Amino acid sequence: GRVEFSFTLSQTANVRFVLQANMPNAVDDSFYYKLDGGSWTTYNNVFGSGWRTYTPTTFNSLPGGSHTLRILRREDGANLDRVVLTASAGTIAR
Repeated sequence: GRVEFSFTLSQTANVRFVLQANMPNAVDDSFYYKLDGGSWTTYNNVFGSGWRTYTPTTFNSLPGGSHTLRILRREDGANLDRVVLTASAGTIAR
């Protein structure tokens, strides 16, 4: 599965990307993500199995304006429950 989140950042800020996911195999379960037109980054589960909260990255100095975060699940059983984006300054609107 693939999901996309479009959002608008009111000003330049660091944006923390947090997700809640179930990665049942605890070995090869993973997600791919990318912001705007960037390249895909793999986030592998190395911490354990079951529902947990993960912080794949912080997007540093993200300019104000419209952005799209794309998340792609691998075929190996990972499930996504929640995505939270938090800005170090300003506001985020959907």
